[in-house]
Amino acid sequence: MTPIDLALAGAGRTYATLHRAARWLPAVAVAGLFMLSLVPVLIVGSTKQPNDVSLKDLETENLPAGASWFRLQGDLREEPSASPYTYTLHDLTDDTRAVTVVAASPLPTGPIEITGRQGGPSLRGTFLSIQADVPTEPVRHDPWLLFAIPAVIAIVIVIGRLRGYPVKRRDGGSATVVDQLHPGERLPATWGGWISNEAHGLDAMSACQLEVACEADVCVMTITDVDGVRTVPHRRGSPKRRIRLCWTSGVRAGLDLHAPAADLVLAFDSVADRDRFARSIG
Repeated sequence: MTPIDLALAGAGRTYATLHRAARWLPAVAVAGLFMLSLVPVLIVGSTKQPNDVSLKDLETENLPAGASWFRLQGDLREEPSASPYTYTLHDLTDDTRAVTVVAASPLPTGPIEITGRQGGPSLRGTFLSIQADVPTEPVRHDPWLLFAIPAVIAIVIVIGRLRGYPVKRRDGGSATVVDQLHPGERLPATWGGWISNEAHGLDAMSACQLEVACEADVCVMTITDVDGVRTVPHRRGSPKRRIRLCWTSGVRAGLDLHAPAADLVLAFDSVADRDRFARSIG
């Protein structure tokens, strides 16, 4: 079993479990899970945060549209000749580039990060004045991965709905040439799908014995299980597909085939058994 087989089988089983509990439950679960992801994203997205810009961006007005609240880094210096709590913030890469910073209470000087809005007169040698937040607005670390978890679970349920359970995966078959079934030989298998008016879901396949009797263009398959004996004619060349049937507990070789009075999925104990039966019916 490959990791993809296991993941798809897990998705299919998740959907099947919910669907067995109530037919409407998967749809409600998907809608609810998407809402659990969407609501916090909308709340966080609508909560304004300072735009992280440089002093050069401010000077050249290279700013996001509508930006009025900024996060700045620089060297903060006190201006004793100015009003109390008035500073200059100098660019760390160009000391001649500076803005005036006005605060409502003392700020630590030296390399610092501040947040604030444009406004007020600027000191000589500065090109702009910033009204600083006290305290500085902290950087927000939004748990986007946590927000996404419910949506990911919802997607798993949707994938499970699309793939079914067990999951059918294409299989190229064995490279070894195998013999056809001998006349009267019985092959153990399990069957799901429908024959005439009888149906078995793939999650409740029935153990059976298979026999094949072929003439020129038609093979008659005999399927015997605890409920009786059924015969299914299958024309050589009719659609059939080698598959892997993937459960969370393991994988079995399978054959997906269509006949005039049946739509069958057969699961076998080995790839060799599956390929022998496939070769026997053409």
